[in-house]
Amino acid sequence: MKPGSPFDRIRSNEYFIINRIRQEEFRGNKDNISRTKCYQRFFLENPEIAWSFLASMVSRNTGWNMGDLYGEIIPEILDEKTRKRLFLSLERANWIIF
Repeated sequence: MKPGSPFDRIRSNEYFIINRIRQEEFRGNKDNISRTKCYQRFFLENPEIAWSFLASMVSRNTGWNMGDLYGEIIPEILDEKTRKRLFLSLERANWIIF
């Protein structure tokens, strides 16, 4: 292939798109709150992609569960070590999915 061919442009575009996706992923995958907002924003911009709504709801509900681990009731039932382990498991699972 000669430099400057249409294939070079396509490759350049693909690298640009991949780089943009990686940047979005980095910004959106800091914690559960940033993931939930990122899924929601994506759905609002692309409502035809229905799974993004489901992803935002799952992430949001996981956030509620993570908060409940340190609320009023759960600390009376589970010790700190178990709650921390559950919290980190929920966080890790959502991080991996994102």
